[in-house]
Amino acid sequence: KNLTDYIFLIDAIGACVSGILLCLIFKFQYAFGMPEEVLLFLLPIPAIFGVYSLISHYLRPNYWPFLLLLIAIANLTYGSITLVFCLIHYKELTVLGWTYFTLEFAVLLLLAIIEIRISQRKGL
Repeated sequence: KNLTDYIFLIDAIGACVSGILLCLIFKFQYAFGMPEEVLLFLLPIPAIFGVYSLISHYLRPNYWPFLLLLIAIANLTYGSITLVFCLIHYKELTVLGWTYFTLEFAVLLLLAIIEIRISQRKGL
């Protein structure tokens, strides 16, 4: 087995970790500085992505490269929206907030690049 066989599972685990971390950030919002309403908007997204990726991993339909491209685009969109929120609320964000959201974007960007490359190599 190789990375291609586990890419949806990796994405699902990452979404789960992201969701858990966002819950912690929500609980300790004062330490990160991102407004609660923004966190409430962001919170369900990793759960949706995680379910999508788990279903894609276990069903693995013939058109899975297309599904992988979709989650890659979704990850890039989510990361970009998060960065926009960071820019909108830059005065409220703490160093810890900037650090977390910047690292999250970097991980999402790397994952999306890998997903796009795999989807192109496998037929798109």
